[in-house]
Amino acid sequence: MQNLRTRGVLALQLLSLELARKLFPEEALVTAAVSGGPDSIAMLYTLLELSKDLQIKIQVAHFNHRLRVEADEDEAFVAALAANLKLDFYRAEADTKLYAKNNRLNLEAAARQLRYAFLQEISRKTLSTIITTGHNLDDQAETILFRLVRGTGPEGLRGIRQVKILDDNLRIVRPLLTVPRKKIEDYLHLHGYSYRLDPSNLSKNFSRNRIRQEVLPALKSVNPQAVTNLVRSISIVEQLLNNINLPSPDEDGRLNVPDLQQLPAPLAQMAIREAIRKIKGNLNAICSKHIIEALKLIEPGTSGKQLCLPDNIIIAREFQQLAITKKVSSPDKIQLRRGELSHYGNFLVSYDIELPEADYVAELRLSEKQIIVRCRSRGERFHPLGRQYKKLKDLMIDAKIPLTARDSWPIFCRTDGTIIWIPSIGLSSDYVQEGKQAKLFAKRISTSKLA
Repeated sequence: MQNLRTRGVLALQLLSLELARKLFPEEALVTAAVSGGPDSIAMLYTLLELSKDLQIKIQVAHFNHRLRVEADEDEAFVAALAANLKLDFYRAEADTKLYAKNNRLNLEAAARQLRYAFLQEISRKTLSTIITTGHNLDDQAETILFRLVRGTGPEGLRGIRQVKILDDNLRIVRPLLTVPRKKIEDYLHLHGYSYRLDPSNLSKNFSRNRIRQEVLPALKSVNPQAVTNLVRSISIVEQLLNNINLPSPDEDGRLNVPDLQQLPAPLAQMAIREAIRKIKGNLNAICSKHIIEALKLIEPGTSGKQLCLPDNIIIAREFQQLAITKKVSSPDKIQLRRGELSHYGNFLVSYDIELPEADYVAELRLSEKQIIVRCRSRGERFHPLGRQYKKLKDLMIDAKIPLTARDSWPIFCRTDGTIIWIPSIGLSSDYVQEGKQAKLFAKRISTSKLA
């Protein structure tokens, strides 16, 4: 095995010092996600060999998915390697199959969610600011081809990002993303570094494996530079996408329909997809057919229609807005005592306790020590003060209360269910005011804050 100086020179064949310095700020604590496979091992040694020049510290994290009989051996291999290299080692495990079943995910998506949740948790606990993974150029090509075959919009053509910002204090970096797999294998063999092989990568039962074993070799037989050219072409698309200003939703997940109508369909789909991501927090279980169906709601004559998506996401056409919300279950009713503040669905409600920046306020006289807040009943009618006695549904339409909010809209009542006040509609003409001067408050909570 070569000495450290020689190895450091060879490491530069995989990751240039110039690029490395752009990816890793000085004195950063890096959490290297190491499965034990060739890519993650090459990544770990490359970072270790350049760590003095980069002035970074490295710690190792391994997640045991419990999917293979060899999983414990993989973990033991990585743990021993970290100990030999005198690096801090962190590990976790989970029943990935059970998690996939409970969350209606395929195994790959379930494993990814669990793994990244663990990596983020460890990084935040140890104040690490960077998570690294061993994705390479061939992985990038496989991902792009897989998405193209499955069907993807422009956003899916971005491929894997070399740097993904999670927040101000944490990012994911893929330092070997521009390196072909063959070059990584040559690097490992030249050094004599040991690594683990995952037998499931050889199974043709998985679509991604068939792309790796059959499609990419066929493309390389046509042009040896097929992978490089494919990724280069996609990077051009990504540059174009980065320079497009798409409509963005407000904090409640509402997009302006006229803005969407002015865009070509693929870009309008991108805007809707990103709005869903903002409200939902991710795009798990959201596929192209959902976005295509959502796009139909910006067509003329669709106001009042809605679409139900996985994980309680609702997309509704509300006049000139496309509302994307996460349905939050509301109890049939809650009790609200004088001087009390409480949650009711997507609202904060209070009885005679000041609620800063409340959206709705009613001033009246109330003798009750306690009232209830409930949802509407089917076919219910209401007589607002100074207005006509009508179906509550029609009154909500007149008040432009969003379709997605009507079933959980708070109705303030006496304990016998008699309506006192409905935000945005008004006080009841039938309620006899008596007792102390009081205030009722209702404040909408941004759906994105509930996601």
